Order: sequence, then structure tokens, then C-alpha cells
Amino acid sequence: MQLVATKYQIPPLPGEIVARPSLLGWLDRAILAGARLLLLSAPAGYGKTTLLQQWGAAQRMGMAWLTVDSSDNAPQHFWAYLLAALRQGVSLPCTGAGRMLLSTPTASSDLLALLANEIAAAREPIALVLDNYQTIEAEPIHAAVTSLLQYAPPNLHLVIATRSPLPLPLAQLRGRNQLWELGPHDLACDDATATALLTAQVPELPPTLSAQINAGLEGWVAGLRMTAFALANHNDPATWPQTVLNSQHKLQEYLATEVLERQPADIQQFLTRTAVAEHLCAPLCAALLEGSTAQSKAALLLEQLATQNLFVAALDPERRWYRCHTLLRGLLLQRLAAAEPQTVPLLHQRASQWYHGAGLWKEAIEQALLANNQARAVDLVRALAETLVGQGAADALCRWVARLPDDLLAGSSPPPVPAYAGRRPPPPDSTMLAPILEPLPEALSRRELQVLQLVEAGLSNGDIARQLTVAPCTVKTHIHSIFRKLQVTRRAQAIARARQPH
Repeated sequence: MQLVATKYQIPPLPGEIVARPSLLGWLDRAILAGARLLLLSAPAGYGKTTLLQQWGAAQRMGMAWLTVDSSDNAPQHFWAYLLAALRQGVSLPCTGAGRMLLSTPTASSDLLALLANEIAAAREPIALVLDNYQTIEAEPIHAAVTSLLQYAPPNLHLVIATRSPLPLPLAQLRGRNQLWELGPHDLACDDATATALLTAQVPELPPTLSAQINAGLEGWVAGLRMTAFALANHNDPATWPQTVLNSQHKLQEYLATEVLERQPADIQQFLTRTAVAEHLCAPLCAALLEGSTAQSKAALLLEQLATQNLFVAALDPERRWYRCHTLLRGLLLQRLAAAEPQTVPLLHQRASQWYHGAGLWKEAIEQALLANNQARAVDLVRALAETLVGQGAADALCRWVARLPDDLLAGSSPPPVPAYAGRRPPPPDSTMLAPILEPLPEALSRRELQVLQLVEAGLSNGDIARQLTVAPCTVKTHIHSIFRKLQVTRRAQAIARARQPH
């Protein structure tokens, strides 16, 4: 069988990369700790392959590399390439295993035993990288990899990079601390890494704009690279904000091709119809879809989307609330508006009704406004005005009032905004890209100060939600806002920054 050599060679590094010493150090520590499996599981574009390329280029240890694809679902094909990778990467002869493979097209126990013995005889640590593993669907391959993990000698460290959950029994490895994992949160760029990546292409880019871009992209490496390329082609700083906006189209094309269009039609419909809500839970999704998806099925779908790394993440330890990545949600809303414009206000109306019934008044008002149901929005604002001002949310109240017609407001009694709430500001920009381009706030709101005090007291997000009688996703939103305003990425950093004199 003729083999394609590039499949079992470490791919060359791209021209412009940013060192990620903390992640490289993590990989080194995993090897020193005796990890049998190093798992990198994240959506497309999170830098899994590039990180492993950097690791291999540093020549820290012997590395065999195999980029798998759908053709490797044939067992003999897979094992022929795996043996070639070991020969190429670490000069392992694989003589006995190779001869047996010629007569045994599947990975028998004898073949695996021969391979394990040859690896053990090498004595030096060997990292065997299987990149793009999500393309493997054949159960015999999964079973053989499981056996290899079970019987591999201590000097073999299997490294798997995948976009989807690994269909292998991992509980035993976790229990023995032999499984080390990196997920989307770990691989996402912090502000320092994002700034380094962006300024490598655009040295004059202000740090504040870099931080805003990274906040909007949520640390997504591929998005940062594409944005950096777009900015590099525009030398005039005055054009940079518009360039960032324009680059979103290409980013969403990438998401459409690499994520959305690879999903079954029912998953695409579920994502599109529920995109009207920023935060999702099973009862809300069931209400939005009105009987086409039961609550129990919605819960299963949300968990499936999160575990399969489809740019959907759980927001709380109980895994009740979820959110879709900002860019993917923007793409879904565009598609919904283009394909079913008459359905958009109906979905917002359903969301408003569900939020109202759940006691989430702020979300109910916002959804009523998005549904263009101004009469309902006025009723909700009037009922909630005093409570919002008492909670320090007068600014939000003013923004809602600014979006309502004066004739409806004049007919409301009592008036929606008490005199001490301040003058009405101009309507804010409501586009999906506002998180990338709006100026960073300078001060914490009263509610954010309350949240920060509870964070300092050591309370979890769930405890804070119960203390303040809000949803866990609302606490998460406040903490994200605190981090952005204080320009930090961790709770301890936020507490320390807030204590600094100003």
C-alpha cells in the first residue's frame, strides 16, 4: 500500500505564531507526571494543531505524528500509517508489528503486544500524536486505541487532538491521574496572548482595541488570526474599527463551513431558533420551539452541543444554563432573519413570556423590545421601575425607556423612570458586534460591586445567584463585565485590582 508521507510528518509551523509558554509547560508537566493520554478537545480554530507543532519543534522528546482522516477508518489503513509515523518520527523499526500487519488486517492482541514491546524497548519517552481524531468513526479503531492505552509501556504518551468528544473509556485513566485534558477555555487566548498575536501583524494597534477584539471573539485563535490579517492590510488607524466589523463576515463564513453546515438539519434548526436568547436552558428552549422539542430532549441537545465542542458552553456547574459563542450566535440570527423574518418577533415574544414567568424581568423586557411589542415592554418597565432603580440598574432602565415611544410612556402611570434615575441617553448600538467595538466602561455598577464583594467572600456563582436572587447566567454576565472593565482574567486578579487606589 502506497502511503502519503505528509500524513505522518509533523506539519511545518505557519509563518506567524505566538509562543504559548504556559501551554507548552503544561504539556511538559503532563509527560513528567506520567500521563498516558494527553487530550486536546476544542472546536475548530482553537490552535490545537499549532500548539502541538510548537511542542514538537522544541524537540523536547521523541514525537511520532499522524494526521488522521476519514480514510483511516479502515483498520489496516490506520495501523499502516501509525507504524509509518513511529518509524519516521522516532526511528522505531516496528519490524514484528509490520510483518504481522501484512497478514492480519486488523489490530489483533498479538499485534498490539508486539508494538507495545517494541516501544518499551526504545526506553526513551515517545509522544504519539493523533491529530484530527474526530474523523475516526470505526469502532474497531476506537477499541484498538483503547487497548493500546491499556497495555502501553510507561514511555509511551498518546496525544490526541479532536473537535468532538473522545469515544473511549476514560474514567479509569482519570481516576489514576493518567489523563490530562485541555479544553476550549484552556486553549482560548487571554488578552496578553491576543495582543501579542494581533500586534505581530499590526504593531501600532492600541492595547484597548486588542482587548476589545479579544473580548468579542472570546479568545478564539482562528478569529484573532483572521482579524489580524485584515487589519494588517489597512494602515490607517482610523479605518481599524470598520475593518474589524468587515472581517466578521469571513469569520462567520468559517463557522458556517466548519461548524454549522456539518450538523444535521434538526441541530441546525435548534441552534437557529434558540439563538434569539443570549443564555439558554432546557425549559426556555422548549418554550421557544413550542412543543416540537420537549424539555427533556432540549436538555439532552444542549448537553450534546456543549460536549461536542460546537461553540456552545455550559455556564454553571449544574449545567442548567448554556450560551452560544457570540460570533456563531450572530451568524444564526442573520440566517434566521433571512430565512424566516416573520418568525423572529414571534420567537422574541415567546422568550419574553417565558422570562416573565420565570421571574427574569430584565430579560423579559429586552425580549419584548426585540419583539417590537412596545405595549408589553411599557407594562413590564412600569411594573419593574422602582425595583430596578433600587438594585442600581437605573442606567438600564433609561436605555429601555429611550427605545419606547413617548405616547405610550405618557400614558403609563406611574411614569416608568423616577426623577432620580437621570436623563434618557441616546439609544445604544444593538448590533451583535457591539462587544468588540464599544468603549470599555470605566467604573463598576452598583450591582457589579455587590457581585465583586461576594466573589471576595469566596462564594461560587451559584451561591451568588441565590444570594442576589438572580439566574446563574446573570452572575456570569456580571463577572465577565467586571473582568472586562478591570482588564483581568481571574477572580483573584479582579479583587486585587479593585483594591488598588485610583
